[in-house]
Amino acid sequence: MTGNIVDAIGTLINLSAPLNQKFAGYDDFADFVKNLFADSFNLSPYEQRKRRKETFSFVSRNAEIPDFMLSGGDAVEIKTVRLKSGEYDPVKCTPIEFNTVYPRQKLFFDDPLVTDECRRAESWREKDVVYVVGALKRRQLIHLCMIYGVDYCAGEKHYSGLNYELKNLLSNIRAARFPYTRELARIGTVDPTGATYLKLYGIWHVENPWSFFRYVYRPNPHANFTFMCIINREKYYQLDNVRKLFDWAKVCDGLRLAKVSIKNPDAPDTFRDALLIRYEI
Repeated sequence: MTGNIVDAIGTLINLSAPLNQKFAGYDDFADFVKNLFADSFNLSPYEQRKRRKETFSFVSRNAEIPDFMLSGGDAVEIKTVRLKSGEYDPVKCTPIEFNTVYPRQKLFFDDPLVTDECRRAESWREKDVVYVVGALKRRQLIHLCMIYGVDYCAGEKHYSGLNYELKNLLSNIRAARFPYTRELARIGTVDPTGATYLKLYGIWHVENPWSFFRYVYRPNPHANFTFMCIINREKYYQLDNVRKLFDWAKVCDGLRLAKVSIKNPDAPDTFRDALLIRYEI
């Protein structure tokens, strides 16, 4: 069994109780997302593991990138933001935090932060990245969105270029070393004994997707739960089951589709065609 973003949306609109379940934290939300893509809700532990093994070629265990890969399909990164007490609008949520790893439009086989296990998971050279973001209030999922990295993040050269400039500045420190890890640099021999060293990391923050795409989508303030997804025109024609969305929209009151124009993150003055999917209950 393989799956894609359309299958995950289909699973979502067929859910009832899981949408209102409470989450203990990030791990529970990540598990929810995996169940969406594998359609593995309400299965026994054995059947759930089997279904996920059939759907995912790789699942991160130690905060590697990505969080998981769909067999023959996209790479998925899972993020959460928090709604303040008394607040509903996800536009006002905090930015998304990328801990030491800058955002990516695509995942490449030769990315130095991709593990050997991930490279060997299947035959692949590059994958589109889907960001799945949940807005939580206390311990409840209120808003959910799925966005492709190519529509949300700038190209890698913008982030890696800044990393390169920072490393150039740090190279003036005689004891600086630059390992191929998540660290920007490691500065050793800080004390006379040489027993202490300093690790430097970068924490990247990106405007949350509801704020970033507020010019094409604002959630219904009267809904208990909202979902938003944007699929650009190029990706739309690569998905062999995308027409299912239109069939579902005919019978599902809360599901609506619309053609929109979205900004190119690498050239914000230019636009590309896309499909906006919104589901609100």
